[in-house]
Formats: sequence, structure tokens, C-alpha cells
Amino acid sequence: MNKFARDIILLVSVLLSFLPSAARELYCEPAVPISGTFRDSIPSNLVSFDYHYRVELPGRSSSAEWGVKLIYGDGRTCDIALCCDNHSVGDADYAPPVDIALTCSDGAVDRVDRRRISDGIDAAMTSWSLCLLKRVEDDSLFCLIGQRGALTSFSLPYEGLSEIESYAGPQIRLRRLSLFVEADSAERSCAFETVEDLNKYLAESEDDRECCWRYLDRDTDPRRLNTGGDYRLATVRRNDGGYDIIYLGGATANAANWRPLMLKGRLKPTAFISHYDLVWFDAFGRAIDTETSADLTDGAILRLNFPLQGGSIRYQRDLTHDSSQTR
Repeated sequence: MNKFARDIILLVSVLLSFLPSAARELYCEPAVPISGTFRDSIPSNLVSFDYHYRVELPGRSSSAEWGVKLIYGDGRTCDIALCCDNHSVGDADYAPPVDIALTCSDGAVDRVDRRRISDGIDAAMTSWSLCLLKRVEDDSLFCLIGQRGALTSFSLPYEGLSEIESYAGPQIRLRRLSLFVEADSAERSCAFETVEDLNKYLAESEDDRECCWRYLDRDTDPRRLNTGGDYRLATVRRNDGGYDIIYLGGATANAANWRPLMLKGRLKPTAFISHYDLVWFDAFGRAIDTETSADLTDGAILRLNFPLQGGSIRYQRDLTHDSSQTR
């Protein structure tokens, strides 16, 4: 191996080690030799991500093994191992198949699913991609394997995913290793430790805007704006004159990731009486704050305005002042 090639391999290894895991983007043209493993951490408040591992296989003289291992916080693993046996093919015009062994383990039992890609392979192309995709609206993680496009795909669990580890055998060359992650931007909790503490604070408050709210109605196009549930909320005053909007219950979309006392939004003070700039965290924790606003009417109606999404949602003051049902 010449000095230039050694320098390229060293540079790739350094980049793989130090590029931030939440935004890794490495492309190699031409592809460079690699071996070993490279690990990315995944934030616990994951909303979506796109992971792309593309390699170039050696020529007909040898076989190739590579893959990706998913590691979960509770000890579970899913290993996606790929193998291309070039020795088994004598016809140079015939593309050797790629065998996939998916091994999922919970620490006690291994479950193995084997499949083979033999159709649609371009014999003239030596590059293969393994992509992991989690979109905001998906309940699963999708694995796609192929050359120019996907030749096979299957779903995997994403809840609790903490790390992704890629690995490659000898003579494998790296073309791409990228990771783009979108994390939940909502703050996980407010200043209150329990719902009872919040109820006690609201009962003693002299600010009539500090109260509980329940869903009233909406004026929206459901194709553009979905409420995510009939939310029950509370508003608590901030030092800047605005209010935190605290989630108490009622979520139907992505409900597993919402717990009472999480921050659902924020009312930011403006020069207008009873009118606020709004920061709203949607069902998947993404902040919506472009041209959004909120109005408080007679201390009884809280209206959230989403002009770019084409609608508004109203909440009415909950006179029972009791959110114990959310515990």
C-alpha cells in the first residue's frame, strides 16, 4: 500500500471518530479501504433519522462481509449481516447474490431471519447501500438494502435505540457513511414534580390566567393540521410575563412519548393585551413557532393560531380545576 492510500485511510478513521454523531456526513470518491467497526450514538428523544452506509465490494477474486448492528438501551441488539460469495459464481456476466442474516437478541434468545437478494442485481455495479430510515410519522424503523435503489426492505423496532455500529471485513471500501438525526425539541418536564404539586399551585394562584384548560373545538383543515389529541393543559406564569403551557393528558398521536408535566408550548408576551407569540410542540416534539400566536379571551378561552397551517384550536377553562385523572 502506498503512502497516499495510507494517509487517506488514516484521514477517514479520524473523521469517523470525531464527526458528531447527530450530523455525520462522509463521502469518499474514490472509495477508500476500511475495516473494523464505527459506532454512532442515537439520542433518546429521537424523532426521525436517516442512516446511510454505502460500501464498494472487492472484485471477483474474493468474498465480502459487512453489516450494521443496532444496539438498544435495554440490552437488545439487531445485527444485519450481509455476505456476497464471489467464489460461488463462475459466469462473469452473472451477479452473485447477497445473503442477509438478521439476528435479533434480547440477551437470552437469538432470533435469526435469513433472506437472499438474487433478482435485480446489476453485475457491473460493485457498490451496495444499507439505509436505516425513521420518519416522524412512522412507528417502525425501516431497513433498505440495494444498489441504485432498494432491492429488499424490512422493518425493525426503534424504541430504545441507543447506538448504531457499522462494520466491514477485509478489502471492503467505504463510499458513504452519513447520519442525520432529528430529536424531540420539547423540554421534558416543567418545574413541578407531581400533578398534585401543580394543582396546589394553581389553586393558590391569584393570576386568573394560571389555570387548567380542556379541549373545546377547532377550525382547521385536518389534512394540514391535526390536533394530536383532545389535550388537557395548564398555563403557568413565567418571569418574563409569558406562560408555560404544560401537558396533562389526552394525547392520541405519539401518546407513548407524552407524560403529564411535559412542556407542550409557551406563550411569549407581546405589546398587545391578551395576545401572545406562540411556541407549540407538536405530537412528535417538533417546535412550531413561525407566525404562530395565541389569544386569551375573558380568562375563559385560549385560542392557538396556526396561520401557515390554516387554522386555530380553542381550549376552554376547566372549572373543575382538577387534573388528578391524568395521573
